[in-house]
Amino acid sequence: MRVHIVGAGSIGSLIAWNLRKAVPSDHTLPISLLVKNSLFNRIPFHKHAKVTLQTAGADRPISRFDLEVVRGEDEGSGGSSIDIGTKKVLEDEKTFEGHRNNALSNARPYGSIQSLIVTTKAHQVPLAIQPLLDSNRLSPSSTIVLLTNGMGIYEHLISTLFTDPATRPHFILGTTTHGATAIGTLHFAHRGHGDLHYGVVPDPIGREHPYTSPSSSSTAVEPGKESPFYSLHHTLRTLNLLAAPLSASQEPIHTLQLRTLRKLVVNCCVNPLTAIHSVPNGKLLDNPEWVKQMKLVCEEAGEIFLRMAEQEGNDGVVGDAEGSALAMGIRRPFSGEDLMDAVVCTIKTTKENISSMLQDTRRGNVTEIDYLNGYLSRLGRVYGVETPMNDLLAEQVSILGERPKSQT
Repeated sequence: MRVHIVGAGSIGSLIAWNLRKAVPSDHTLPISLLVKNSLFNRIPFHKHAKVTLQTAGADRPISRFDLEVVRGEDEGSGGSSIDIGTKKVLEDEKTFEGHRNNALSNARPYGSIQSLIVTTKAHQVPLAIQPLLDSNRLSPSSTIVLLTNGMGIYEHLISTLFTDPATRPHFILGTTTHGATAIGTLHFAHRGHGDLHYGVVPDPIGREHPYTSPSSSSTAVEPGKESPFYSLHHTLRTLNLLAAPLSASQEPIHTLQLRTLRKLVVNCCVNPLTAIHSVPNGKLLDNPEWVKQMKLVCEEAGEIFLRMAEQEGNDGVVGDAEGSALAMGIRRPFSGEDLMDAVVCTIKTTKENISSMLQDTRRGNVTEIDYLNGYLSRLGRVYGVETPMNDLLAEQVSILGERPKSQT
């Protein structure tokens, strides 16, 4: 089964490189990287694209990736794909445009997408998926892995793009603590080794299958191609290939949600403050005012999670409403103190790091603030908790993003 990866940045490259290393032959695991025209133009035209890991001062390229082009948010609302796996070097831009337009009018090179791993920025996820829907490449039998920062992406997708549970693809939610930095096009450095956890969202129409439990997934009999769970089974097998190199593991969705909540709060403290003050992570602990602000973020989050547990109970399911996907398994809510301990621990272990949000503001890029502090603020409104510090940080980062690059 072919695996498609959309989001050719540092994490996408990390996933692609390790999958290809685990299964060198593209016949047993063909991998397509979905890229926008702007990125496509920077990739050498050869039969199989390369993804390169920089380690210990040396480059370790791995080839045999197929490339497909999709239109992104800056290239129109329609979308399709081009296989450039056998594309020859084109002489000029006019020739390229003619080739591209001709290819867009033809049938898709690999048909429907069965397994899609999404590693874009949170706000780019709908923009990445929409062209694939427009070209009918995703279906109810597809499986989508959301491996992105922040929270609220899944809820946004099922409330806008996949509103009908009966025709919704399978979803796997994931989170990672690996640190990777983009050096160039499909060229990255693995700066910090962490782990990768993922969980299967329960079937939205209540069909029984063995894949929500890690132990059941590992012993499940391979379904036939006609099974509605064929792609889900094979996507989980693919992710399991990352167990050794990236410490990847499946866990129950409620356990994953708790892990993701903790990471959300850490990011809500570290990312906006480092971006606002333009400092590496470790500097946050040197300023008493910034420490106070982080404690307030944690206290607001802790109160939200307490209210969530009280109102939703212990038997919540992943649903369509903002926050319902988080209510699962919150039997002992995190306290503000628990969350602050996690923040301090993370800062100490990543003290030299430059946060992704600071990198975005320095480059003049859109940030993920709406899926971090903005998301906590929305949860606060849902559960009746005031969130003045999260509101303030979200507003300050938004203003920061509106400044000209020379001012940041």
